[in-house]
Amino acid sequence: MRGELGEGWALWMWSEVSQPLFPALIVAVTPAIGCGMIADYLLIDVGNGRTKLGLATRDGLLDRRDCATRELTPAIVEEVLTGWKFRSAVLCSVVPAAVAAFRAVLGESLLELQHETKMGIGIRYPNPKSIGPDRLANAVALAHLHGAPGIVIDFGTADL
Repeated sequence: MRGELGEGWALWMWSEVSQPLFPALIVAVTPAIGCGMIADYLLIDVGNGRTKLGLATRDGLLDRRDCATRELTPAIVEEVLTGWKFRSAVLCSVVPAAVAAFRAVLGESLLELQHETKMGIGIRYPNPKSIGPDRLANAVALAHLHGAPGIVIDFGTADL
């Protein structure tokens, strides 16, 4: 279940800026899922086809894994997280139904990126609720890594 570079890199870039943007994330979320190192973050990017998970510190990505999104159950989430320990978990999902599997394992302390999440950037859009969390993660990464204004080009897999 090891991930490859490609789809989902906005969330990995986001990990580099999440500490100053999300100070409330410093909460112990270390589930009893085996022993291993304790990382700062579990970063979860739920896409239409694949779910990518990254174990990260403030300095970079330590490890990554992935699984099929349509197969997500609490048991699969526990299996994918085996051996990983982390202080906080952040989820970005374009598949709302998949969030329940992560909530069942990680509980209410899981932060789900949505338009109401404090991100350190403003949103001026007629209907912010309609902006996908993957796009929000892209905007946060752009603003904090490269400055604004800027343009992000992201070719997702959603059906048109």
